[in-house]
Amino acid sequence: MLSNTLVNDMLELFPYFIILSLIALLFMQIRQNRYLKDEIRDLEDESHHTASLAKTKDEFLAKMSHEIRAPMNAIIDFSHILLDTKLDTHQLTHLKNIQNSADLLLGIINDILNFSRIESGTVKAHKLQFNINTVLNKISSKMTQIAKDRGIELVFDVANNVPSRIIGDEEKLGNVISNLVSNAIKYTLSGEVVLRLKRIDSEADLVVLECQVSDTGIGIKKEALSQLFDSFSQADNSRSRQYGGVGLGLSIVQEYVQIMGGKISVESTFGKGSTFTFSVVFEAPQKLDPRNYHLPNKDIMHKKVLVVDANTNAASSLQKMIAYYHYHTDIVDSEEEAIEILKEHSYDILCLDSKLLEESFEDKIQYYKEFSNAKIVLLENNVVQKIDISSKGVDAKLLKPFSQQDIFNTIIELYSDPSYKIVEKKVTKNDILQFKGKTILLAEDNRINQSVIKSLLDDTGIKLLIANNGQEAISMLYENPEVAMIFMDISMPIMNGYDAAKSIRQEKQFTTIPIIALTANTQPSDIEKSFESGMQEHIGKPFNITAFYDAIVKYLAKSPHQKVKKPAPRTELKEEKSVPVIDKARALELVGGDEGLLKELLEEFVTMYKDSPSTLKHMIENSQYELGQKMSHDIKGVSSNLALMRVFERVKALEMSFKAKDSEDAKAKLALFKTELEVVARVVQS
Repeated sequence: MLSNTLVNDMLELFPYFIILSLIALLFMQIRQNRYLKDEIRDLEDESHHTASLAKTKDEFLAKMSHEIRAPMNAIIDFSHILLDTKLDTHQLTHLKNIQNSADLLLGIINDILNFSRIESGTVKAHKLQFNINTVLNKISSKMTQIAKDRGIELVFDVANNVPSRIIGDEEKLGNVISNLVSNAIKYTLSGEVVLRLKRIDSEADLVVLECQVSDTGIGIKKEALSQLFDSFSQADNSRSRQYGGVGLGLSIVQEYVQIMGGKISVESTFGKGSTFTFSVVFEAPQKLDPRNYHLPNKDIMHKKVLVVDANTNAASSLQKMIAYYHYHTDIVDSEEEAIEILKEHSYDILCLDSKLLEESFEDKIQYYKEFSNAKIVLLENNVVQKIDISSKGVDAKLLKPFSQQDIFNTIIELYSDPSYKIVEKKVTKNDILQFKGKTILLAEDNRINQSVIKSLLDDTGIKLLIANNGQEAISMLYENPEVAMIFMDISMPIMNGYDAAKSIRQEKQFTTIPIIALTANTQPSDIEKSFESGMQEHIGKPFNITAFYDAIVKYLAKSPHQKVKKPAPRTELKEEKSVPVIDKARALELVGGDEGLLKELLEEFVTMYKDSPSTLKHMIENSQYELGQKMSHDIKGVSSNLALMRVFERVKALEMSFKAKDSEDAKAKLALFKTELEVVARVVQS
């Protein structure tokens, strides 16, 4: 009976147990949910914090890149400018050492900044159509002199199945190849460095390139190969001490290769050399452009060529490229063998390596001509000094490493109308002389960088206007309707380059004026923002001088004349006494209202030009009119920027006297300039 009662009681209580259990489970679930929410919130906070840190790091890197590249730009570009002046042997040696050291330092800086960008996760592969020939030509231009200085022969062996144009990241591909070729040259004491490039896929919409860089250098020990691509790692400490570097280059190379969908490997024999092999994936354009250049007529096809070159890799590369034009090529590696084969066979073209002709050049050329009527092409070896081929029996020359385009040009030079020749001429200062009278506006707050640009444009006849910030650039653009193009820095006080470009583009009359970013802000995000703000091109500092001149040729040649309403002309003061020594209001406007900076600049002006009257007097006495005109022009530009109006007028008149080569008038104008300079010195010191 008791047991039945207990059972009944338990049955009656059972629903309550269920309810209590559900309540307990619900309570536990609530606690668990609360815990999970806290966890999620913590993770979100951590994610936001991580994103914030990544953004902060990216911003820091961008700023650091700008701060480092600005002074590097001045060192490298001023070195370039000085190399174009008359220097004695010791000065030339010292200056080349400065330039080489600056290039080395820039390479290390780029490695550190690139590695930091990779670590922050901000590096992505871009997809733009580019020409593979351009990449190879840039590398050849950059590396040939370095290889020559070390006595290394540089060979390019590019397969005919490599298309001209592909879609992908040109900058990263160039960076990878340059790094590997540079390393190969650096670690090779004698012999050669060979770059081989071929296409290894068969899919229509993809282009998979395989690249090999082989050298005859010091090689890598087997135990060091496994850590070769690790960050801050080198094969051994002795390499670091002897050859330099921070051990980031190959780590960056591997990252870039992986970003481009490929992989990299290395084979090496210690003491004999190394071979780095990597493959990368690109997209094929809708119309795949083969690498060949079609000869203008059939008459210059099917020629017989004899190559005399001890370097079998270089000769083999030339043989494959020439075969593209249905040319039959035989290769020999010595003068004796060449003469023997010429006695029995006739050839249309005889290619002779300059290394075999270094001694008794003219005698050897004449000796070959006794056995053959072939046209002679000198294979200019980058290991030996250049040979003057004028009137010495040589019909053309071909510089190593060969490119398909160089070979095409050589054939055209030998057999056809030179108008067919494809030329990628390096743009120099001479090429911009055609734009004499044009006006360029430079927006740049750094005085040294202003001097660099000014020096690059000296004696070209191009007028340069300099604005110290974006706001000033806009004002000067309205005041100077003749401005044909603008070089725009990004990081400037008062108004940066992005905002200035956007503001300029908002005005209808300025929609077509070319604006080129010339800046140390070189992050991919900076480049994108430059284009988004309305700029046509982005040139990073330290900038390549050729790229600077090339931009001028490219945009001034098609720049329309700007039709801008001219401001009312300023009233000229007739009495000289009414013209102030310093137009302080204008001067302060030029420096953004900073009186301290204005005082520093005026003191710098006085210090810099206090001895100029005696220097100019010496130039007058020695009839150095061009130098005098240049110096007067420089002082005129600086005095204008500092609103020293009376000095400006005096030195302007002096410049005209030098230009007219009138020594007596120059002496009179110099006396007036000297007086005004002394007045400025007293005003500044007071």
